[in-house]
Amino acid sequence: MAETILVKPLSAEDRASEAAVLDVLARIKCPVSLCDWKYFHEYDEWRLLIATPWYESMGPLDATKQIFNELKKSPDYKKLPMLRISVYSSKDPLVLEMQENIKNRLHDDTMIGFVSIAKHENTSAYSVIFAPQYSGIQGGTVSAIQVHPNDLEKFLSNVLRIKPSMVQDAMFELKNNSSTEIYPVSLSIRKARQLGLKWQRH
Repeated sequence: MAETILVKPLSAEDRASEAAVLDVLARIKCPVSLCDWKYFHEYDEWRLLIATPWYESMGPLDATKQIFNELKKSPDYKKLPMLRISVYSSKDPLVLEMQENIKNRLHDDTMIGFVSIAKHENTSAYSVIFAPQYSGIQGGTVSAIQVHPNDLEKFLSNVLRIKPSMVQDAMFELKNNSSTEIYPVSLSIRKARQLGLKWQRH
């Protein structure tokens, strides 16, 4: 009988951490090919992989330093699992494998990805980001729009048409944290462009 390998589920805290990371990447206009969690059985833990062309253009050390220095400026820095966040090359075999798995689940006119919500640093508004799981080796820059707290729930439900249970979970999470993430979310390319949530390819 084949051995069953148990994978512990990704925690709400980790999802919230990814939302905070994506908010930082959007702010510094970092091109991202992949930002996703990968479970490593040998360490029995989830790790957040950030694949970016900066890895080649700036070099591994400088790219990692640049991103980590910006993460340290995040209001959520103390909650971020910094030891479980890694910067990868967009051409790394592991990244390419993860992208291929994601690409095989996509439709031509629909993107599947994350909606990340983070409290804006300088205003009461929330930054809402749609980040497709797959963007190719050259990556893309995350686009964020600002939504007033009073309009957030209606925006998620009526505009993005996210399931009510997922919206309620996100709103509950935001009562205790400054960021959260909703996954999976399907969004047509046309709708994303209309909302300004486009993923700008490089």
